[in-house]
Amino acid sequence: EPSYYYFRFNSNNTWTEDLGADPGSAIEENGTYTLHGDSSFTLINTNAPSKAVECFIDTLTETTLVFTYRRNTFYNGITPGFLRYIFHLNK
Repeated sequence: EPSYYYFRFNSNNTWTEDLGADPGSAIEENGTYTLHGDSSFTLINTNAPSKAVECFIDTLTETTLVFTYRRNTFYNGITPGFLRYIFHLNK
């Protein structure tokens, strides 16, 4: 994804992903999240609540959060597989 995409996680268990190159563009996705201990969390998109995403925390420090999630797909429309998304957030 482009470098101007970024997530903002809030202490009230909400999140926003900004998708516009211009910070004032208000092109975004948002929703809630639920922590599952220290290693995973679930993202629920307000626009697609039935498609919650299970995310796995790879790295968490005071300045960095790296998390991943997988999305199932079919290659060439036939062969099952998955895409792995990696998000690296710096403070």
